[in-house]
Amino acid sequence: MNLNSDAVLVALDDIARTSSINDKQAKLEIYLGDDLFRRVVVAALDPFVTYGMAQLPERSGSGVKQFDEPTWTLLCDMSRRNITGNEAKIRVQIELDRLSEASSQLLRRIVTKDLRAGFGATLVNKVRPNTVPTFDCMLCKPYELKRVGVFPVIVEPKLDGVRVLAFVDLATRSVKFLSRTGKPFTTFEHLVEPTLLAFENFLKSEPSQYIVAQWRGQAVLDGEMISGSFNKTVSEVRRKNEAATDAVFHVFDCMPLYHFEIANKANNFLPLINRKGWLQRMLTLDGPVRRTPVKLCHSHEEIQTTYQGFREQGLEGAIVKIPNSPYVAKRSFNWLKMKAEDSIDAPIIGAVEGTGKYEGMLGALVVDVEGVAVNIGSGLSDEQRASFWAAYQKDARRTTNGGPGELLGRMIEIEYHEKTPDGSLRHPRFVRFRSDAFSAEKQ
Repeated sequence: MNLNSDAVLVALDDIARTSSINDKQAKLEIYLGDDLFRRVVVAALDPFVTYGMAQLPERSGSGVKQFDEPTWTLLCDMSRRNITGNEAKIRVQIELDRLSEASSQLLRRIVTKDLRAGFGATLVNKVRPNTVPTFDCMLCKPYELKRVGVFPVIVEPKLDGVRVLAFVDLATRSVKFLSRTGKPFTTFEHLVEPTLLAFENFLKSEPSQYIVAQWRGQAVLDGEMISGSFNKTVSEVRRKNEAATDAVFHVFDCMPLYHFEIANKANNFLPLINRKGWLQRMLTLDGPVRRTPVKLCHSHEEIQTTYQGFREQGLEGAIVKIPNSPYVAKRSFNWLKMKAEDSIDAPIIGAVEGTGKYEGMLGALVVDVEGVAVNIGSGLSDEQRASFWAAYQKDARRTTNGGPGELLGRMIEIEYHEKTPDGSLRHPRFVRFRSDAFSAEKQ
């Protein structure tokens, strides 16, 4: 197989039209054998590579060129921020006009990091291991007393916001805000200076030059972005053209960048109690960038009382954290969540038409739960069934139009009672869409 960039777009649309995970995987096994297809996929899905442009100019030329070295040089210059602002827009405009219509659409999908094909790095790496670098952060396991071990433990509120990680670099005076899957947010510019100032002042106040040297002027702040209600927060983070100026960043963890990069390595051991100490010196409990409050609990009963107190305040629940534990980039019993029900986030890969009174409407959303297709038919209003089915029909007709999908590929939160032995969910129920169309951000 020797595809050009026009053919790569055709291949992506071919995969997009397939709702079955198994069929997508079968097609990827073929297409990933092509060098250009693989290069495009990595350029778009690599979470550590961003291009600094949320909106691209419209194509105004009638070029016929395919991707070549100038195309890749442009992407490289943008990812390294060798070009930014108006210079980047001009260069992109020239390239879009030089390329064919299909290839310009492909470039647009790469720069916006949205292939519009209904698959992500997980499926790509399943087909061809280690093709796409993965961006992973620490996630919670359900609370079980036997997992606590030794008291006291740290208990903090489970906030109803959007998970955000801020990558801070004093050398370039930059802060990149990313989702928990590495997708960039472009709406938090008002938080850049407060974040830089807090980190800068923390390092200036640190008496140990050894510790200062450990940070190397680079930090990762992990937290929850909140702008009023959850639905309002979702709306804020999905904005493209204006800043979410009322968003507040609630930070619950921090570490030097290189510790985040080795989070799953055997030699990584930076205890939470140390990280919390740094965070306490770095941020206060108020302001646009603040630390989350914590409480030390010395028994299961005290944990339960604290959890109930958070619930009475209208919060989702509590997170119980083991003080003498490292930050690991995966789900861990070192962080334990307490909620009324368990929940999971999964991408929509298809839809099923309803029967009877729901004929001509949505019967169930089909989601991918760790490789298992699961139908979600509960928790949907009649209005949602009608609008979701219309969106699915529109997505199914979409070819090379670009832009975010209305249904396919979007991440939803699902509540359920338990997982079945075959990996499905018992009594799954639709809760809500997650913050942005193709990723999950929540802790």
